[in-house]
Amino acid sequence: MDDEDYGKLSSHKWCYDRKGYAVRSAPVDGKWTSLYMHRQITECPEGLVVDHINRDGLDNRRDNLRVCRREDNARNNNGRSHNTSGYKGVTWHKQARKWAAQLTSKGVHYHLGLHATKESAARAYNAKAAELFGEFATLNEILENTYEEAV
Repeated sequence: MDDEDYGKLSSHKWCYDRKGYAVRSAPVDGKWTSLYMHRQITECPEGLVVDHINRDGLDNRRDNLRVCRREDNARNNNGRSHNTSGYKGVTWHKQARKWAAQLTSKGVHYHLGLHATKESAARAYNAKAAELFGEFATLNEILENTYEEAV
């Protein structure tokens, strides 16, 4: 947290919850309620959520927090843990024996082509994600490959 928030937050006992956030309990309207540090810092209004830009739920510095819609927050993730390509939005297409790039936004599925390398497919994903999601796009960090050919 930032120095400016330390005074008002340090007087409370904070715990680490199973979701990875700093949380405390407090009575609200006669009921004990969980209060999250990141929501208190940002004074997040009902109906919106707080996104931890670097995905560290305990990093509650103001420059790491942004108030947003739930759908924007959901975009800030690393992809599926069982992804064999190592890149978000990139899968192996068995029939074509090439790497496929794809993403879905607002119920629309975008096929971004078949690629000879997973790096090329990751670049295609990055370009479309940046176009659609702007600052909320989670882009792949691509290891440079000397041979690359998109089909």
